[in-house]
Amino acid sequence: MINIKLFNLIVTFSENDRKNLNLFIKSQDNIAGRKYYPLFKELERYKMYPDKLKLIPAEKIFENAYGGKKFSKQTISNRQTELLKLILRYFEQTSNQNNQLARLNSLYNELLSRNLLSEFRKIYDKNLKIHNEYLFKEESYKDLQETVLNDASYYQFKKMPEKANEIYFSHSKILMADILCKLYRTGLEFLVQKYYSISHEQNPILNLIESVNGDEFFESLAETSEKIFIIPQIRYFLFKCFQFPGEKKYIRQAEKIYFENEKYFYDDFKIDVYRMIMSYYIIKINIGETKYYENLYRLYVRKLKQNLVSDIKYCNYPANIFREYVITGIRVKKFKWVEKVIKKYSPLLPENIRGDEYSLAMIRFHFAKNEFAQALKIIVEHKSNNIMHYFDLSMYRLIIYYEMNRYEEAYYEIDRIKHFMKNRNDIPEVTLKPFRKFINIFQKLLNFRSNPNDKKYDNLMFELKRNNGAYVMKSWLAEKVISLNR
Repeated sequence: MINIKLFNLIVTFSENDRKNLNLFIKSQDNIAGRKYYPLFKELERYKMYPDKLKLIPAEKIFENAYGGKKFSKQTISNRQTELLKLILRYFEQTSNQNNQLARLNSLYNELLSRNLLSEFRKIYDKNLKIHNEYLFKEESYKDLQETVLNDASYYQFKKMPEKANEIYFSHSKILMADILCKLYRTGLEFLVQKYYSISHEQNPILNLIESVNGDEFFESLAETSEKIFIIPQIRYFLFKCFQFPGEKKYIRQAEKIYFENEKYFYDDFKIDVYRMIMSYYIIKINIGETKYYENLYRLYVRKLKQNLVSDIKYCNYPANIFREYVITGIRVKKFKWVEKVIKKYSPLLPENIRGDEYSLAMIRFHFAKNEFAQALKIIVEHKSNNIMHYFDLSMYRLIIYYEMNRYEEAYYEIDRIKHFMKNRNDIPEVTLKPFRKFINIFQKLLNFRSNPNDKKYDNLMFELKRNNGAYVMKSWLAEKVISLNR
């Protein structure tokens, strides 16, 4: 069998990862008797087709990789384990290479341990600018604490306790910032889980947060004007946005502090903050406050202007940021912007969902512009093995038939979908339930339009209200039902 851990690592690599990893594995092959690069390249061929890989014996994979050479089962197992360890070693090396502060700390520790104090002072002072940049890198607060403690150790060695204690106090501020960020970031994740009906009894994190008057505490932090407390303030006010979504002062404060300092932050933090603010507005939209689509649109424009697009490269199907760009742009009728987004950013999507997401984006785009024939053409021509995409295409096929008054074809499509759902036992109920609700209301809407003797509008409106849960195309259905009574 193919080592699933090994394969799961390979499928996560970006283009840049693969280039660097290729060089790393080739360099190891040059100094070792065994060659791992041919196996890596052969497995990589199947990263988009894991189901195909399951059908091919591992012996055949090895024969393809090594020019027909045969291997024993034990050798096949060993080589895969060795390649897995090699890739993990690559991760270790690259993670250290990318963390400049961690590398400096290793150097500082070495110099202090050898009592090379003058050399430490010279190198430490030379890199003060780098240290200060990490005040805006939340995930490096732990490394920054070690950096400051190295400085305190220097003054201890120099028999300067007052200076050492002063630095220990500055360390306590970084420690406090680190604790606050972890506390409110974790608390926010728990609040988001609540919106998806995931709760934990006696949650100690939320209990602790709720027992403290945070507003007063963070007002006092803001008065200090210390850079190290900027990110904790953002984390706090983002948490409060989700704790009290009706209190607009918290989202205003979170955005104010973030945007005033945005130029200092690293891209990963920027994307994370945008994600949280966008999630807040999406929650507001989901409870009916559709005016917040304008806020979302402005955020997306600002985010993309800064080329903060790495999250597109790791999108999943069906929910992802690329899809949100398209939907929001359509809702605020910025069609030229939507067209540009689809063209410019769809190539960044992971290869395994790129075609499906592109086709669905273009279907939405044409549908929103009432270009039903163009949308239907894409639906007919696009083929996919993704069940969720099948439902998306079927849904749009139905509403396009409705808009084009092609009712007989819509009835035929409903029968086809019901037959499909009945004969597939591998579709999760969480997928089926909202789609069944849509089909149920849509068919009654279709009956109302196509049958001149069945005009019971009150019954149709009752059905719409009775299914007042989560289901697809809810706003479109409501609009069509209400329009029948005008």
